[in-house]
Amino acid sequence: MRHTQSVPPRFGVPDDDRRPLTPAGVEAAKSLAGRLAAYEPAAVLSSPQLRAVQTVTPAADALGLAVTTWPELREWESGLLPSADWEARYATAGLSRDPCTGRGRASTR
Repeated sequence: MRHTQSVPPRFGVPDDDRRPLTPAGVEAAKSLAGRLAAYEPAAVLSSPQLRAVQTVTPAADALGLAVTTWPELREWESGLLPSADWEARYATAGLSRDPCTGRGRASTR
């Protein structure tokens, strides 16, 4: 699943892996804990990005499990800096997500 609401990235600078959840995101993560715990997972895996770890930590705590981070689960990097016109920039860059790796790739169109 995707992380709950996080502090927005700053325009014009590379994204920060330490960008946290907003207070609303923290509350949303807490409200998800019971629903996620109901699946009775044997492990809780997360991207190492702080916002992702913060999202699954309440469920992990409820289950008595540690959060295990895997770099492979990290959000993919397109190389484009965050901007107000990110959708148009992605479209003109010809980037799409690889469904197997979740990473950006050049479009084949």
